[in-house]
Amino acid sequence: MKFIAEIIRTSQRKLASNDNQYEIVFRTENPMLLDLGKLNSDTLVELDITLYNNTVDSKPKENKVYQQI
Repeated sequence: MKFIAEIIRTSQRKLASNDNQYEIVFRTENPMLLDLGKLNSDTLVELDITLYNNTVDSKPKENKVYQQI
């Protein structure tokens, strides 16, 4: 599954075992993301994150809303 999303929040907390746990929350308009809710809660997935610069330039390149950094 591939989709574009906005990062809403990142956080870190220390567990009782003194390990760190990290959380990232995304927001997207892609309804296919709901299919991930069908997976077991302990399912591991691999993520590949591509950063985009979503600022508006004075000279748009190929009419793209997002430009890869």
